[in-house]
Amino acid sequence: MKLSYRGHSYEANTNPVAGQDIAVPGTYRGTKTTLHMTRVPVQHQTPLTYRGVRHLGG
Repeated sequence: MKLSYRGHSYEANTNPVAGQDIAVPGTYRGTKTTLHMTRVPVQHQTPLTYRGVRHLGG
């Protein structure tokens, strides 16, 4: 299935485009707001250091 969003078209079963901006509507303290997030593809097995201990994300 093809999807089209802000001039970009992609297949529905593919990963999101890196750097794609997403506007998420929501409310904050009774005020309607729009949160803008940038999509980054999930990178599995990315090393993460927390309090001196290395973890593998994913």
